[in-house]
Amino acid sequence: MTAVGIGQALAARELWKNELQHGIPLPQKHYASPMKRALHTFQETFASGDLVNSTELRVLILEVHT
Repeated sequence: MTAVGIGQALAARELWKNELQHGIPLPQKHYASPMKRALHTFQETFASGDLVNSTELRVLILEVHT
């Protein structure tokens, strides 16, 4: 993940924290690409810090074979 990407994830986290104060609920399901960068972005946005309890957070990765 690049420094820009980390900054964007941190900004998204702060946005979610702000919206929570106005009653918007956190997503109940999270979907992310299995690509390493996408999972890292998800981690920085939702699982790191104090936004959600990371011990209760689960990510389902589905593989589609064509």
